[in-house]
Amino acid sequence: QARAEAVRQMSAGLAHDLNNILATAVMVLPRIERSSVTPDQSRLLGAVRDAIESGIQLVNALKTLGQNASTPSEVDLASLLTQACDLARRGAAEGFVLDLLTPPGGAFVRGDQARLYQVVFNLVHNAVRATGKAGRVRVTLEVVAPGADGKAPGLRLLVEDDGPGVPP
Repeated sequence: QARAEAVRQMSAGLAHDLNNILATAVMVLPRIERSSVTPDQSRLLGAVRDAIESGIQLVNALKTLGQNASTPSEVDLASLLTQACDLARRGAAEGFVLDLLTPPGGAFVRGDQARLYQVVFNLVHNAVRATGKAGRVRVTLEVVAPGADGKAPGLRLLVEDDGPGVPP
C-alpha cells in the first residue's frame, strides 16, 4: 500500500511538472502560427501541435493515477495567478496587455495546488485566446468581506477581456 501511495504521489508530481512545460508550448504555438510561415513550416507546426496534444493526454492519464495522492493544503491563489499570468504573457502577441491585481500579502485558500493552478491557468489562457493579437485581459483577485447574511469572508476572481464574446 505504501508503494502504491508513492506511485500516486510521483504521478501527481510528474503530471504537474509536465503540465507546466506543455502549457508553455500551448501558449507559444499560436503566436508562431500567426506569424508568416511557409507551407512546410505550417506542416511541421501541425506535427508539433499533435505532439503537444499527445503530451496533454499523457498528463491527464498521470493526473488520474495521482488523484488519490493529493491532499488539500493552504495555497496562495495570488501566487498561482502570478505564475499563470507570467506564462500567458510569454505566449501573447506583441502589444497584448495582461493586468493582474491581487491583494497585498497573498490570498490563501485550502485546496489542491495542482488543480487550482490548472483552473486559473485555463481561465487566463481562454481569455488571452479570446482577445486576439492586441487585446487586453484584466485578472483581479479580491477579498470579499463577510455579508450581512453572516457568510464568511472569501475571495472573488474576475477574469475580463476585450474579446468579441460569445454570441447569444
